[in-house]
Amino acid sequence: MLITGWPTLFVVSVFLVAKSLRFYRMAGGKVWGKLVLIMVLGWMLSMYSLGILATIYMLDDVRAIGVVLPFFVIWVVMLALMSWTIRRWGREALVLAGAYGVMEKAVRERTRELNKTTQALIKRDEELIAANQRLRQLDELKSQFVAVAAHQLRTPLTEIRWTFNALVHEEKGTLNAEQKKITSQAHRSTLYLIDLVSNLLDVSRMEEGMFGFVKKEQLLVPVVEKVCASFARAAERKKIHFETNFSAGVDATCAFDADKMAIAISNVVDNAIKYTPEGGSVTVSVGKENDRATITVADTGIGLPAQQAPQLFSKFFRAKNAQRYQTSGTGLGLYLTKNIIEHHGGTITFTSQENKGSTFTISLPLVHVKQ
Repeated sequence: MLITGWPTLFVVSVFLVAKSLRFYRMAGGKVWGKLVLIMVLGWMLSMYSLGILATIYMLDDVRAIGVVLPFFVIWVVMLALMSWTIRRWGREALVLAGAYGVMEKAVRERTRELNKTTQALIKRDEELIAANQRLRQLDELKSQFVAVAAHQLRTPLTEIRWTFNALVHEEKGTLNAEQKKITSQAHRSTLYLIDLVSNLLDVSRMEEGMFGFVKKEQLLVPVVEKVCASFARAAERKKIHFETNFSAGVDATCAFDADKMAIAISNVVDNAIKYTPEGGSVTVSVGKENDRATITVADTGIGLPAQQAPQLFSKFFRAKNAQRYQTSGTGLGLYLTKNIIEHHGGTITFTSQENKGSTFTISLPLVHVKQ
């Protein structure tokens, strides 16, 4: 008994420990794996204690086998119970543990991929921020250059305009037909350059917040009338029927800067006349809708291609059909107009159909209506 009992106990214990450790590893260190390992280790400790106790009895008295036998029976029962527990829990837990292990591995791999993607996105974001800062700096430099260049050009261009103006009106002597034609063309080109420089300066000041709006409550019709009067001759030269209708809004009063509003309205009326063929019509009207005053400019001109409509108020934009019809133009007029109108709390909208015409509507909040 002494010779075979201890080696048998040792072999069984090693077997159970190996099984429990394998189960523990496959269970991923979960609660059930730890519980089985603790049970096995506790069983080993108790069995070795009982073995030592039995050995002492057997060395003292062979008759002590009657005392050891019950312990041996208990040991066998516990061994059977332990084996059953490991088999019962092992089958179910190992399946779950295996599935958990696969999922855990997939999650770790996915987490690594997400970390790499996150780092790449952070790096890309930093690059985009740096690029945007660089673009803003370039845009500021461009605006500064345009402002300086336009300011430096304005004075000499004004002097050139007055020189050509004097020549066209023969203040310095009579010109023959050919000389007058050349001088008139140069005069018109100079006026175009002056308008271009003025637009560039206005846009530059607008973007820098230095346009200087001075608003006051006043009637809207007088400003519109003044603008229309300045375009009457241009419309007559192109044989365009130029009509005004202010009766519906004659008492419309708004808070606005008259000079800036005149610029905005002029740009819309100028485009209507410029892009309306000879024999067409342009109608400017002022009205009221609810609590707002409206200025409507309708023409029978070349219209706008539908696919280019969203770009109409963009800086430097000119529609393709407009470029073909009128080669000169800055693409700044409507951009400036939209900014001026919005600065007054208003809106500008339009409807257009290519080769049939356009209608622009400026809407401004009313202050009050005179009775």
